[in-house]
Amino acid sequence: MELALTPDTRRPVDTVTLAEATRAAGFVALGMVSGRYESDADAILADVGLRCHELLGLQIADDGDATIAMAERLARDAADLHSPWVLTTFRTPLRDDADQVITRCAAICADAGAGLALEFSPLGPVSTIADSLEIVSIAGPARTGIVIDSWNFCFGPSTWQDLEQVPLERVAYLQFADALAPVGGVNMDEAMMRRALPGEGILELDRFATTLRDRGWDGVVSMQVLSDDLRALPITDYCRCVHDAAVRYWE
Repeated sequence: MELALTPDTRRPVDTVTLAEATRAAGFVALGMVSGRYESDADAILADVGLRCHELLGLQIADDGDATIAMAERLARDAADLHSPWVLTTFRTPLRDDADQVITRCAAICADAGAGLALEFSPLGPVSTIADSLEIVSIAGPARTGIVIDSWNFCFGPSTWQDLEQVPLERVAYLQFADALAPVGGVNMDEAMMRRALPGEGILELDRFATTLRDRGWDGVVSMQVLSDDLRALPITDYCRCVHDAAVRYWE
């Protein structure tokens, strides 16, 4: 099992500071955000003993040409960072040509040595494990996988049976966080501002982690704790709190 950190895009921090804090906390990998890292980021990560496990991120939208152009840029970044995955989300209803666009994006990234990590979400048109697995089957499992985020899973329509039966070889990696009880329903503000440290919220994280561990999951678990309250912490304290809260579930 490898604990990694998905960066908080709403927290401004330079790569050196973030990498040092991430490694000092005990993480072994750190995601990078396209367009928001220094040109020598790959060397910066290597110097502190980290690797890049994900690049954020491709958004599949209703403009196929723009989506493909974004994939081309992200593929170059993924190659520079030696990232095995480009995190891919779905923010608009899929068009009739979505299969072709996604397959083309997967091929572009595969040529750069990266796969598309497809993140389903109750806030988007690809909302379930089954939805994302269908896209993997179309775009090709050799160059795509799915991301199972505990927030997305617990608030979404996928079932525990789905989690018990998902083919682990189709899972790129996991994302992990808890959540406070929603105030105004499940929405983007809840996703971006009111997640919580594991064990401090309402999600069934013990069951989530146990289900996957008992099935033999031994890959990357990337912590993504997006919280306005935690953004007030210094980055070193934030990284340490997030890592320490995750350990009992995964190590």
